[in-house]
Amino acid sequence: MLLQQLINGILTGSVYALFALGFNLVLGALNILNVAQGAIFTLSAFVAYYLISVYHLAFPFAFLVAVLVGGLINVALEVLIFRPLRTRGGTSMSTLVASIGASMILISIAQLISGAQVERFPFGTIPDIQWNNFDIRISFTQVLVLSVTVLTMAGTYVMLNKTRLGKAIRTIAFSERIGLMLGIPTISIARWTFFVSGALGGLAGVLLGIMYNSVYFLMGEPYVLKGFAAIVIGGFGSVTGVIVASMMIGLAEVFSTVMGIGKFKDVVTFGMLFLFLLLRPNGLFGRDEEVRP
Repeated sequence: MLLQQLINGILTGSVYALFALGFNLVLGALNILNVAQGAIFTLSAFVAYYLISVYHLAFPFAFLVAVLVGGLINVALEVLIFRPLRTRGGTSMSTLVASIGASMILISIAQLISGAQVERFPFGTIPDIQWNNFDIRISFTQVLVLSVTVLTMAGTYVMLNKTRLGKAIRTIAFSERIGLMLGIPTISIARWTFFVSGALGGLAGVLLGIMYNSVYFLMGEPYVLKGFAAIVIGGFGSVTGVIVASMMIGLAEVFSTVMGIGKFKDVVTFGMLFLFLLLRPNGLFGRDEEVRP
């Protein structure tokens, strides 16, 4: 049972990590707390569901389209809301309030489309294959989710540290003014940052919808707070920290259920958050905050 719950916790934490990475990307690079990430998470899951159930598109293609839509929705928010606010000297508070408004609009669209019903993927969307060894049950869906999340997290790390786009993102994260002085097209880089962030959120939404076979209009909202908790616990701006913290949160939730206190799993998660804020406010891998020029 212990090993089975460990596997379940890692699976849950890996999906949290995808969501938190996208959340952290925009927050770290542009200092924007985009709570609309939860709504993008939801809408991407709905896109995948309708493409499969209504238009009978094969899962791999529906999956890719849904992730692309998540990225494009986030780019649209950057163009229509965040860029105009930043151009006019908007504060972090104004962008936060704007993202809350955008989130409410997107959630209302999801509610209108779905009729506030819980939707489930058609039978056979993912092969119903299971392996049982030593009292451990692993399904094909779990293997798929874990494989995709591991590859995506590795790809995100490589992108941020080894590519020109990643280096440009890290430069404007330190100082957008220095980025301009170096000839970096900051507007274009900001939009790519929003695209990657939205795609990660959309990916997490589709994977979670498949894992629990449940898609509904409020499914993304709890992950906003959990994503923020992972950023704080892991350390602001740290990819490794966000991944480790997300795994900790996933394991804590699963083992809370095993211990019979599943109703209080959020208390455990945010208790960890408060403990880190008191004892290690910079998180596991965080550094002292730097003032941006």
